[in-house]
Amino acid sequence: MKTVSTKLDKQTYEQFQKICNNDSQCMSEGLRELIKTGIKSHENGIEPVESTGNPPRPEVKNVRISYDSKTWYENGKQVV
Repeated sequence: MKTVSTKLDKQTYEQFQKICNNDSQCMSEGLRELIKTGIKSHENGIEPVESTGNPPRPEVKNVRISYDSKTWYENGKQVV
């Protein structure tokens, strides 16, 4: 195998990272799939089609809650 690398601006990088996370794949897999799709499209003379073989990953929010016998706390703040 050979290595391909590129530089992306912050916004493009974050968008691509989000797409890969939603497709449950690492960025290398996403890039590899995009390149292969582009090559096939070029060879067949057609426009690339979006392919999502994996279900989207749910977003996880880390929330810390503790109980001190009477009061509930979320991220250090009292919750009513």
